[in-house]
Amino acid sequence: MHRKRSITFAVLVACAVLATSAVAQAATTTRIGTGNRTCVLGPRANCSGVVQRWTVEQHGNLRGIDLQRADLRGADFRGVDMRGADLRGANLRHADFRGARLRGAKFGPLKKAARQNDSSQYFYGGNYTGVNMQGADLAYAQMQGSIFAQANLNDTNLYDADMTSMNLFSVSLVDANLTIASLANSHANYANMTSANFTSADLSGVYLNGAILTGATFTGVNWNGTTCPNGTVTTTGC
Repeated sequence: MHRKRSITFAVLVACAVLATSAVAQAATTTRIGTGNRTCVLGPRANCSGVVQRWTVEQHGNLRGIDLQRADLRGADFRGVDMRGADLRGANLRHADFRGARLRGAKFGPLKKAARQNDSSQYFYGGNYTGVNMQGADLAYAQMQGSIFAQANLNDTNLYDADMTSMNLFSVSLVDANLTIASLANSHANYANMTSANFTSADLSGVYLNGAILTGATFTGVNWNGTTCPNGTVTTTGC
C-alpha cells in the first residue's frame, strides 16, 4: 500500500510539474512585431524596430538581443537576462524589469538623437525594482514616475535625465553622473549616492532620509525643499 501511494504521489507531482511548465510556456511571448517587421525573441535576435505594445512577456535568456527603436511599452521582462542587449532608442514606457539582468546592455538615445540633445529612450511609468543597469548610458532618458527601488545604477550616465517623481528607495548610484539631471519630488530614502556627480542637478523636493552622500558633488544644485539624510528640510544644501 505504501508503495502504491508513493507511485501515485510521484505521478501527481510529475503532472503538476508538466502543467506548471505548460502554463509558463503559454505565458511567454515568442514571436513579436506586426506587418513585415517581426522577430522571434531569443539570444542575439534582431528585433530592432518591432512594435508590440502591452502584450510582450519574456522571462528567459535574451542576451545580446537587438531591440533598437523597438516599441515595447508595457512589456513584462521580469527576471529576464538581457546582458549585452542593445536597447538604444527603445520605447519601454510602463515596462516591468524587476530582477532583470542588464549588465553591459546599451541604453540611452541613438547617436543622432544625442547630438540633437533629444532623448528617444523612454522608461517613464515602468517598474524596474532590483534591476541591474550598472554602467549603462542613460543620458537624456525620460524616467519620470518610474520605480527603481533597490536598483543598481552604479557608474551610470544620467546626464540631463528626467527623473522627476521617481521611487529611488535604496537605489545604488555610486559614481553615477547626474549632471543637470532633474530628480525633483523623487523619493530616494536610503539611497547610496557615494561619489555621484550632481552638478547643477535639480534636487528640489527630493527625500533623502538615510541616504549616503559621501564624496558626492553638489555644485550648483537646486535644494529647494529637499529633505536631507538627517530628516531636516533645506534650501541651501545637505
